[in-house]
Amino acid sequence: MSNSTPMIDHEPERPKYIERIGDQDFMLEEQQLHVFDEVSLWNSNPRLMNVPGAYGCQSEEEVEAGIQRTRGYESLAKSIRDLGQMEAIYA
Repeated sequence: MSNSTPMIDHEPERPKYIERIGDQDFMLEEQQLHVFDEVSLWNSNPRLMNVPGAYGCQSEEEVEAGIQRTRGYESLAKSIRDLGQMEAIYA
């Protein structure tokens, strides 16, 4: 008989979300990241498939330039500049 106490994980399980992109479902686990150190634009992100000039680019700068050319980008950027980010976002 062992006298050792079983390890208890006190960390709650992170929420998971299913997101459909195109015809495929993705299971996304909630994470908290430092936006400047741990987040980058991914050139193969399925959400970029319909963004002209962004999907499959060779650099983060090219992906960002493609996103900046999309309809509605300028008004969204202005709103964030004027009001700030009001809701938490996920990426």
